[in-house]
Amino acid sequence: MQKISLLLWTLWLGLSLGAADFVPLRTIYVSPRGDDRQSGLLPEQPLRSINKAAQLVRPGDLVLVSGGRYQEQVRITTSGTAENPIVFRAQPGETALLDGGLLLTGWTATAGREYVYEADCPYAINMLWERCILNRSLEVNTLDMVAQQPGGYFHDLATGKLYVRCLNSVDLPEQAGIVIVPVQQGGKPLPYNAIPQNVSLWDNAVFITGSYVQWENFEIAFYPASGIRVQAPAEHCVVRGNII
Repeated sequence: MQKISLLLWTLWLGLSLGAADFVPLRTIYVSPRGDDRQSGLLPEQPLRSINKAAQLVRPGDLVLVSGGRYQEQVRITTSGTAENPIVFRAQPGETALLDGGLLLTGWTATAGREYVYEADCPYAINMLWERCILNRSLEVNTLDMVAQQPGGYFHDLATGKLYVRCLNSVDLPEQAGIVIVPVQQGGKPLPYNAIPQNVSLWDNAVFITGSYVQWENFEIAFYPASGIRVQAPAEHCVVRGNII
C-alpha cells in the first residue's frame, strides 16, 4: 500500500481550504452500526453507508465516518463552494476501510492435485488476490494448469467451483487469505454463470464529479482501478492522507 497526500487535478489544479481551517455548517455521521433510515445528524443516529451520506450532502457539510469496513462504491455528485466545501473524513484515530474484495472460506484439498484447493465461489471473478502478500493471482484455463502454476486459479463456470494454488505452494488458502474482486453491474456482484454486458471491470472506490469536495484519511483496498477518481465537471477537489 502507498500513502498518498496530494492535491488531485481534475480539469486543472485548484487550491482549497486546509483541513485545520474547515468549520462545518453541519455534520453527517456514518458508522458500520448505523442505519440509512436514520437522519445521520446525531452521533447516536449515524447512517450505515457513505453513499447515503453522499446523497444528502450540501455545501459546508462534514461527513464523519467511523472506523470499520465499508463495501460500497461511493459516488459524489454534489458540489460545495470555495467558502463551504464538502468534506468526507475518517474519524481521527480510527480506520475507515473501503473494501472491494470478498474473503472466501470453506476451502478443501482437491483430490489428486497436490497444493490445489477448492471452494464454492458464487460470483464472476474480476480479480483474485492473496491478501497476506498482496499477490494478484493469474487466471488459467483448466484445472490441470492450476496444478502446474503457483499463484494460479481456475474458476469452473459450469459449477461455480474455484480452484487455487497459492504462490507459496505450502500455504493453505486460509493462511494466504484468498480475496476475490467480483464483476459488478449496478453495484451488485454478478453470479458466476452470468454473461456480463456493458460492465466496467475498472471500478474505483470513490468517484467524484462534484466540485469543492475533499476526501481525507481513508484506507482503500481491492478495487480494480486507482481507488479514487475525480472527473469533469469537478474542480478544486482535494484528496489527502489516504492509504491505497
